[in-house]
Amino acid sequence: MRRSYHHGGHHHEGFSLIEMSIILTMFALLMASLLGDASQKRQEKTYLSTQTRMEKIAKSLQFYAQFHDYLPCPASREVPLNSANFGRSSTKCQTPSVTLDGTQMIPNVVGSPDQYQLIVGMVPVRELGLKDDDAFDSWKRRITYIMIRSTGVYPNGYRSYSPWQMNDYPVICKLPNNIPVNTPPSDLPVICNAPNNIASGTSPSNLPAFILISHGIDGKGAFTQAGTLFRACAASYDSENCDDDKLLLLSPLVANVAETHANYYHDILLWRPIVR
Repeated sequence: MRRSYHHGGHHHEGFSLIEMSIILTMFALLMASLLGDASQKRQEKTYLSTQTRMEKIAKSLQFYAQFHDYLPCPASREVPLNSANFGRSSTKCQTPSVTLDGTQMIPNVVGSPDQYQLIVGMVPVRELGLKDDDAFDSWKRRITYIMIRSTGVYPNGYRSYSPWQMNDYPVICKLPNNIPVNTPPSDLPVICNAPNNIASGTSPSNLPAFILISHGIDGKGAFTQAGTLFRACAASYDSENCDDDKLLLLSPLVANVAETHANYYHDILLWRPIVR
């Protein structure tokens, strides 16, 4: 209720303390809502920017494979940005080994004459003729690059590749859209059986030639510009994408991408098939 009073022949109106308290509370709530919306929009823009960059990398990898008839091997995730070897392909595609060079070999589960089938590293931007900045997502962390080792064998590994067996290639599983937020990662209803796999079967056209992963806002499993692990892989919906094995997980992003609770999915995963 406004109060009227006279002072020195002048008429003044004001607010009571209760009215002022209500106005300030409403203003604070309005500002919090506006700031929350602005933060969400910024994060959405950040994800879109990263998605666009990953599409650019995917096209470069496809052009490279079509021109050279083999894919470039991943580069080290640990070589710092200011190094002359930053963004240069590993030699593990030609000569598979467990040598520590900043890339990770994923062994075939049941063993084979060609034991190491997958290689995990970062995008070999200098091999692709891209800018160094293209190796990083919008959070300035390295985009993970996974490929089937045999497709990177010179001179024609890409075109001549045929799966040695079902364990040769990555398995990209998916999550339903309606998972309750509080579902523990260990209880996830992961869909990994054909025909529900995103990528399945032995036909090269159904196999991921390569996979790109941005580890999102929480950065679990991502490497920094300096070549250090940003955050260790821990129990979460997207933990399958940072434990360096053949199983990967694709899920819709959470409604609020700024959430960093363990039970939220933050990764951006993009893959392209082998094209003859």
